[in-house]
Amino acid sequence: MTTSIGEAFARSRPRKILAILAAFAAVVADIAIVRSWESLAGFRWIPPLAALAALLGLAGGDRASLGLSFRPARGWKYWLLATLAAGALVGAFSLAVLGMGSLLGWELPVYRRDPASLASALVPMCLAAPLLEELTYRLAVCVPLAALVGPGWTIVASGAVFAAVHFAGGNPGPDNFIAGYVLAWAYLKSGSLFLPVLLHALGNFCVLLAQVAAWYWLP
Repeated sequence: MTTSIGEAFARSRPRKILAILAAFAAVVADIAIVRSWESLAGFRWIPPLAALAALLGLAGGDRASLGLSFRPARGWKYWLLATLAAGALVGAFSLAVLGMGSLLGWELPVYRRDPASLASALVPMCLAAPLLEELTYRLAVCVPLAALVGPGWTIVASGAVFAAVHFAGGNPGPDNFIAGYVLAWAYLKSGSLFLPVLLHALGNFCVLLAQVAAWYWLP
């Protein structure tokens, strides 16, 4: 797979090193904040915004190299079909893990949400979290890594770190284990950060609906 992400850093070793340091700082800071969520939640925007500013400066304002575009490569028709396929993949994986866990007697957490709280959860889960986490775990992580090790290993690293932060934050759902790989692939292939933000928001909205359904139907 070829990608436009990280092109501004491909031929400059100093830029790669500085970009990697910015990504590392953003991820470490975010994990530290997530582990202390209640007291430091308001500061979680600082690391990704600082990383965005640093990468823009290092890229000389090359927005395409960071995926700062609303129009994805291959067009929206392709990505509509890809979204349906990705949703089916994440859903099938999650159901398989939950089914296996049930058969093995694992004590899997079940999240139920009172329908009265649905509206208040939309902004933090379907707007703030996708923007914040895609800036950190796609833009900050993938831009320098794509220039350093190529798209394949970048997808592996982004997905693994994304899963790790959710485990660290006490949200180890099977969807969070696989979603990071899908979102990283979409970012690199589309060349647009807007696409994984949109996919992330749609995924979180589906999670909210599932939590409401559990409130109604599960004991």
